[in-house]
Amino acid sequence: MQPLRNYVRPALLYIGVPAIAFLTIFIFVNSLIMPVVTRHAEEFPLPAFVGKTEFEAEDLSAKFDVSLEIAGREFSSDKPEGIILTQVPEAGTMIKSGRSVKIVVSAGLRVAEIPDVFGLPLAQANIALQKSGFAAGDIYWVRVDSLA
Repeated sequence: MQPLRNYVRPALLYIGVPAIAFLTIFIFVNSLIMPVVTRHAEEFPLPAFVGKTEFEAEDLSAKFDVSLEIAGREFSSDKPEGIILTQVPEAGTMIKSGRSVKIVVSAGLRVAEIPDVFGLPLAQANIALQKSGFAAGDIYWVRVDSLA
């Protein structure tokens, strides 16, 4: 039977040296490489883009080194065309430079011609309205003696 010390040296060689090497590499990567990759400690509050024009928002995004992505355009009855309606992330959120902000831009007031549904049965009138992008609202039945 061999003494225990004959097993200690190979155990240190095969287990201890790789563990120390792994720990050294981990500390090096964690303290020197990861802060560069994640741009640690460069966070700032995101400015508000909502209510600004697209051009104002592009100037502001260049100033803060963030990119704008237009996520869509929506019709708006109270905001003119080109005004930003929403942004993600919201204003004041802490972000890092180089990140992107998704915005939804107003397409202005939607103007469309209402189809003539006078005299059509209710189902056909609803279909004609839906094809034009409208939805029927509240329906009121009124009896008029002067109409057929």
